[in-house]
Amino acid sequence: FHLREGRWLKNGRKYLRDYALFFLNGHGQAFRYSMSFVSSLWEYASIAGDCDFLCENYDLIKKWLDKRIALSRTKWGLFYSNDGKDGMEYGISGSGLRPTINSYIYADAAALSWIAEMAGKTEDSIFYKKFADDLAVKINAELYDGNFYRTIPESEKEAVLVEHKPVSAEHNCKELIGYIPWMFGLADEGKDGAWKYILDEKCFHAPFGLTTADRSHPRFMEKFDHECLWNGPVWPFATSQVLIALKEARKTREKFCISAAQYCDLIHQYASAHKRTRKDGVTVDWIDEDMDPFTGEWIARNILESWGFLEEKGGYER
Repeated sequence: FHLREGRWLKNGRKYLRDYALFFLNGHGQAFRYSMSFVSSLWEYASIAGDCDFLCENYDLIKKWLDKRIALSRTKWGLFYSNDGKDGMEYGISGSGLRPTINSYIYADAAALSWIAEMAGKTEDSIFYKKFADDLAVKINAELYDGNFYRTIPESEKEAVLVEHKPVSAEHNCKELIGYIPWMFGLADEGKDGAWKYILDEKCFHAPFGLTTADRSHPRFMEKFDHECLWNGPVWPFATSQVLIALKEARKTREKFCISAAQYCDLIHQYASAHKRTRKDGVTVDWIDEDMDPFTGEWIARNILESWGFLEEKGGYER
């Protein structure tokens, strides 16, 4: 995510090369969270004109993706992630075969195919293109339920994939992560009707942002003793992914159900949320993890403050 966002920095080459090599050389916790790492490297290099960097480090990039695939692959040909390891704790759909990690690995494999072609690795290019194409078929066959991209919960894989039962009501919920396939061109025009929910006040649209879960679901904003919940609060990270997905969809369609004006309204709502009013009444620029969709208060910060900004939770104003 940082690589993708940072690709527009004027001095990005200096910092983003170093950032990428940190993980490619085995430092840090490169596999702790799911991410579209190779795809983001490709986007950086395409914008910065730094494709030589990708070719020079091709073997490291390939090694990284091969390990990511091995760590998360299931016998179904789809990929598993714990919701917390998507950076999306305590979502209604929970852990399982999620649109997140599957879309990321699709995008990474497609990007590696292009990098391999540039680097003169023809066999690898063909292999990873076929891998991406096959995964796209599985994502659209299994994770799209005819209405929206969904998670197949860990405990329900057999029932859903073999017995073709629906996902249980407890976990069957439209969530913003269902829009991630549009970020990477996985969704065809026949699925674009799903975007009507983004402006629906009974589903995702709220006064202070896009809720991470369908407002009509019984478990929406369900209380749980944790400061980071993905069962309804507004998350800037989630919103940014949706805005990217919507931009990608709009630019590849002649007609689209979300107008340019409506898209701009969503951008402005997102930008205006990046504020906090201090106790002295002064409003300052601010970003935090999750926000109350109806009051605009930063939830995690309020909870951490009520706990006394515990050191083990990051301390003051993490």
